[in-house]
Amino acid sequence: GPSQATRQQTLRPHGLLPGRELRAPHRPQVFRPRVGGAPRRVRRQPPLDPYKTTLAIDNGLAVYRGYFLRKWKRSLEEKQRLFPGRYDFRGMLDAGTCMELTERVMGYFPDFPTWRDYFERYTLRDGFFRGLKVPVTIFISRDDPVIPPEDYDAISAHENLRILRTRYGGTAASSTSSRCGAG
Repeated sequence: GPSQATRQQTLRPHGLLPGRELRAPHRPQVFRPRVGGAPRRVRRQPPLDPYKTTLAIDNGLAVYRGYFLRKWKRSLEEKQRLFPGRYDFRGMLDAGTCMELTERVMGYFPDFPTWRDYFERYTLRDGFFRGLKVPVTIFISRDDPVIPPEDYDAISAHENLRILRTRYGGTAASSTSSRCGAG
């Protein structure tokens, strides 16, 4: 796998709007290896539809829900600590599901009348990927309990996008899997 020096943590999973890190219960890893001298972005299982992903987390195994909620709540506590005059999440941190926490933080997103509008803004469709300016490889796992792999069936391949599927790997499909296959 890539060395620690080639890893970069990103705070905004899709890099679309300021404040997106409030919604993300995790910080995805973005690797930036060079392929033939050109940089290539590699992502592991990015969620295409945040509403579906949120429901999958909330309705799936309790271990996933607990994991994502703990990480998200810790990030909210840290944001509040860093910006005490701007954020006060104390009344929200007892939320028992990701959807409940999403509904509670909506007050910090006045541009979105409802959580449905918020989720719609972050849903990635085929057109989003057509605008890629650098080559991107996405690894997905067919057995992921959180991000539906069939969402990727609607994404068309093109010169700057490669989707590699693994049979196994769950929500942590690895770029080093020997079961990778293009397509």
